[in-house]
Amino acid sequence: MGSGRQTMLDPSSIICELMQWCSDIEYCVFNKSSAIKYCDKIICEFDQPPYEIIELSLMAERTNDEIRSCIYSFCNSSPTIANRYLSLLKILESVNNNDDFWIIRNATFSFLMNYREQIPDEIQRLIYTVDHYIDDGCLENGYVTENQILEAIFELKNRLLNSSLTSHYTGDGHK
Repeated sequence: MGSGRQTMLDPSSIICELMQWCSDIEYCVFNKSSAIKYCDKIICEFDQPPYEIIELSLMAERTNDEIRSCIYSFCNSSPTIANRYLSLLKILESVNNNDDFWIIRNATFSFLMNYREQIPDEIQRLIYTVDHYIDDGCLENGYVTENQILEAIFELKNRLLNSSLTSHYTGDGHK
């Protein structure tokens, strides 16, 4: 009689999830407890979970940098502009209110600092605008409204979706 657990595991989906965690760490939005719960779920659902998942599930006391290094060694890769670009779009699409503004600011500015040479000038200006609105206290001091910040974030997201970065890094080919 079988254990009722799954025997087949899609390694590419796990690698995608792990690489997303690396981007989340970079953008300061990583949730360690959720990541460990994900690993525990994989361990419980599959007869032979990957060793790497077991090891990650035991890293509750480790720093985010140690977790990221561990993931990179498992995946035998490093962050790319494509991974970070797609993560940035995911973060921009999730913004709901000003509670998310600092997450947006950290994600966009980190992306800019890491890939300035590869980002078109127009998108760089939009990132600087979002950063200025959030980081320089413009909302708190009444220089801009929450709606103006949301509009700037929406404009940035749309420009990113329609930029050459999208077709080059996602393979969509749309402009």
